[in-house]
Amino acid sequence: MVDLNHRLLGILARLGFKPGFGETTVAESCSRYGINLPTFLMICNVYSSEEFIPAEEDLREIDIMAVVRYLRASHRYYVNKGLVCLSDQLEQVLEPCGEKPKKVIRSFFGQYKTELEKHFEYEERQVFPYVQALSAGDGSVRDDLRQVEDDHGNIEEKVDDLKNIILKYLPAECDIVGVADVLTFIYNLAEDLKYHTRIEDIILAPLITKLEEDGNDR
Repeated sequence: MVDLNHRLLGILARLGFKPGFGETTVAESCSRYGINLPTFLMICNVYSSEEFIPAEEDLREIDIMAVVRYLRASHRYYVNKGLVCLSDQLEQVLEPCGEKPKKVIRSFFGQYKTELEKHFEYEERQVFPYVQALSAGDGSVRDDLRQVEDDHGNIEEKVDDLKNIILKYLPAECDIVGVADVLTFIYNLAEDLKYHTRIEDIILAPLITKLEEDGNDR
């Protein structure tokens, strides 16, 4: 699976899968690391095809708390590694630049980082506890999840701004190899975030709706 799509390496890392699989099957590996097999395969499908939309009957087999576990692990990766690495790379590229381009790019990166962290904090404080309550059968809790969709749009705009600033306005004295590395990292991070968003939109959101409907029927 990884050989067919290297993006799946990130999924394995976030779910705690360790290398050295030997001859174990996907099902055996999922069992070893405590994740529901249909959930794992559906997350992999999202990362493997932009056209993938899960069927309603397939969603019934999904463990919603396993989805939340994956999303939380992704948040930790973005905050503790992805944004840190990007910040370090940006500072190296900006080192020979004047103060004005440094200030502009640091400002845009700061805005992007803030948008991401606010979005993740909202999900950690509001959305995921709400999902856990619904999953436990507590229908007394209610939340309006429209803010999540609005945040996704803001995040995409901010990363586009950051890419455009670097592409258009970095001075000539910046190392082109370093600039290429930074842009490659940004494009990869933006792509990973796009798949992260799709998991929330086409897996988590329908599962939440189903739990809410089940709660209303009780």
